[in-house]
Amino acid sequence: LVISHDRALLDRTCTAVLSFDGGGKVVRYASRLQALQAAELSAPPPEPKKPKPKNPPSASTRSKGLSWKEGRELEALPGMLEALEAERDLLGQRLADPATYQNDPEQVGKLSTAFEEIEAKILEAYARWEDLESRAE
Repeated sequence: LVISHDRALLDRTCTAVLSFDGGGKVVRYASRLQALQAAELSAPPPEPKKPKPKNPPSASTRSKGLSWKEGRELEALPGMLEALEAERDLLGQRLADPATYQNDPEQVGKLSTAFEEIEAKILEAYARWEDLESRAE
């Protein structure tokens, strides 16, 4: 069994091709060429393109990009994430150090809480970054 995107390799090494069609159906073909031809025949015809409206969409229907403030926030997010991740790593090192538990056991709870809060901030920042990036396009 060979799984590859290299069509030349498949043509040189395989005696048959299994094609996994939608709906869980598996079809065996003698060659890759037969599998491609069958896929072309079973593919739905392309939908005709709709003509574009002559009037431009109104401001209410047009998708808006980022505001100036959001653009500045997007620029600042990578630096903020680096700082948060560095702080998280330092807390992680302190929590991994056995001396922390021996010397100041009360501090462990505070460190754990701070670590969890920073993790939550990092997740929120990545979600915000993804949102801003998707709207910036």
